[in-house]
Amino acid sequence: MRNGRHHIAVLVITWALLLIVGAYGAFEKQRMALAEERQLKHSLERGLELYARNCSTCHGPMGEGCIGKPLNPLYREDFRGGPAKNRKAAEIIRQAIADGRPGNSTPTWVTLEDGSMASYTAMPAWSKEKGGPLNEMHIQDLVNFIMLGDFTKVIGKVQEMDAELRKTLEESAAAEGKTYEEVAPLRDAPGLTAEQNRRGQEIFVKRGCTLCHRIGSRGGSVGPDLSYVGSWGVSREFLKEWIRNPQRKQHRIPEFWRDATFGPTVDTSPEKRVAIAPTVMPPLVQDEQELEDLVTYLMGLTLERAR
Repeated sequence: MRNGRHHIAVLVITWALLLIVGAYGAFEKQRMALAEERQLKHSLERGLELYARNCSTCHGPMGEGCIGKPLNPLYREDFRGGPAKNRKAAEIIRQAIADGRPGNSTPTWVTLEDGSMASYTAMPAWSKEKGGPLNEMHIQDLVNFIMLGDFTKVIGKVQEMDAELRKTLEESAAAEGKTYEEVAPLRDAPGLTAEQNRRGQEIFVKRGCTLCHRIGSRGGSVGPDLSYVGSWGVSREFLKEWIRNPQRKQHRIPEFWRDATFGPTVDTSPEKRVAIAPTVMPPLVQDEQELEDLVTYLMGLTLERAR
């Protein structure tokens, strides 16, 4: 009888221990999953801020591309799946951020024989090992955001940063007894008359272009910096059409890009063509005279004349 009770007791204790171990294992698995979820959430928040501060100006607030290639998985099928599942894409993004890409420091677009556009624009190396400001964690945060983040939050974050910068400039100006416009002037286009510069700058401000674009010391960073847009290689007609109808897809951004493996040329095979995504830029200037004056000013903003 005693032996029977002893065996029963041992069996009960054994099962109890198994249940405890099993419950702990399940709890630990759930705890680790929650910890990973929290870690990813924080990484995406950091990635959002890094993208807004460093990447939006070239790659677009929606990752739609402009100076740089489109990055949003909504437009890049090869970037879908997340870093854990799509390791090849994650490594391509990580390497591009860390090492940069070859090309000219100023945006340089070339119209090809078939009317399509190619970009020879460089991307700087962002890793600290290559002289940039980002460590490995920062780069991984950016990879996570590009592949899994919410791009709809970028514009708000960029505008928040722009507002902070403007406030700092206004406070600095006030301390010197100056206005914001005096400490943050729009750049004059060398080669244009004073009246042409005045007229172009007036339209640029009046039509709200400074909310997203910077020229010289003034403007926002949602869209590309236009301080030297006249040296990009785009034509007067290109700029007029871009401003008049930003939603026009054809040639809004380059369709081919210089690659590290192709030297001074680009690979124009069909599989290398970049899909052109919608832009967030609205049509702001419809008056033809204003458009002419604004484009005259923008085309005058060249590197060559500034030297």
